[in-house]
Amino acid sequence: MDNQSLGHRPAGPRQASAVRAGPAQPPQLRQRETGELLRRARAGDRAALDQIIERLTPLVWNVARAHGLDTEAASGIVQTTWIALMQDLHSIQSADALAGWLVRVGRRHARAMRADQPGAIASGPDPPAGLDGGTGRERLRCLWDNLRKLPPACQEQLRILAFTEHASLDAVLDALDGPSGNAGPARGRCLNELRALLHDDPRWNRLPTQQQ
Repeated sequence: MDNQSLGHRPAGPRQASAVRAGPAQPPQLRQRETGELLRRARAGDRAALDQIIERLTPLVWNVARAHGLDTEAASGIVQTTWIALMQDLHSIQSADALAGWLVRVGRRHARAMRADQPGAIASGPDPPAGLDGGTGRERLRCLWDNLRKLPPACQEQLRILAFTEHASLDAVLDALDGPSGNAGPARGRCLNELRALLHDDPRWNRLPTQQQ
């Protein structure tokens, strides 16, 4: 599997931030579906593999962006991670193992790129793709600005965990080097810090919660 074989599926902020249509499914059902797609992909079903890539690219994208990489560098990390998966797909037996593998490999490549290519460091958060502007864009920009004030570990955890709807939360937390038993309180502290920052930000307080 090479770059050309994945070239039809560009990876970027719009794909990773796409609005999900249709009724929400319970996490357990989404994870079971991912497990079935993995089984089919390991048997050679390319359509199942394409669905896995579509579902889990937002997770990989945010692993890269959580390390401060710009959009071009993050897109490269996404491509590299999926290509690496093609070479190791036979060894991954479950949706949990897949999620953990993607987080660990994506982090390793992102850290290496950050160390080797300082010019790839982003100067700001993702463009708020999927919003037409106005208060929705302003509110998301305010959220990102305050998220970036948190300690790096909190930034990474909150950002990546926002995109685990097709993967086991425990599997992702384990891959983030935190025992799942301690992850809940740590995540709660990060969320409380973010809420406090937003409460003190006059932009957040004056923006409506919904864009009409």
